[in-house]
Amino acid sequence: MTNESYNSSVITKDSVVQMAYSITDRNGRIIEARTSENPVEFICGHGQILKSLEEKLIGQVLGFKGDFKFDPDQAHGEYKKELVVEMKREQFPEGMEIKKGMKFESTGPDGEAVALHVMDVKDDVVLIDGNHPLAGEELNFSITILEIREAAKEEIAQGQALTNMEVESKTVH
Repeated sequence: MTNESYNSSVITKDSVVQMAYSITDRNGRIIEARTSENPVEFICGHGQILKSLEEKLIGQVLGFKGDFKFDPDQAHGEYKKELVVEMKREQFPEGMEIKKGMKFESTGPDGEAVALHVMDVKDDVVLIDGNHPLAGEELNFSITILEIREAAKEEIAQGQALTNMEVESKTVH
């Protein structure tokens, strides 16, 4: 089976989408960018990209170029001051080197993984922020759809897109 049999022209749930993009803030500062030489690849409908962007991509076609603006509530939420907390140094593993800007994961109250980052370290107190780094930001996406294909059943089971060579040996269902 050749890779051509996997090609699709419209993005649907379970499409593997290859996309070049840039993300800028409200001041036009580039936050992140991926070129056609280094695109992002994701399975649509599986929460691998921003949900509001994913919704805009459903129904789009190969070669689509578009610009989308998302307010904080459509992106990573508003910045919540209550997610900034002070922790005692002794609450961290002994010997752990803690630095400003450091990122780590912890377990939230419902058992979910929570991304945290260190805002400041002072003697025996560590200031931690549980907000997404882009919380409170308006995000502007400029995208180009480079490839669309149906996800192989193995990709859906694994929750990630495989390389084209890996896909050629898989069955699509």
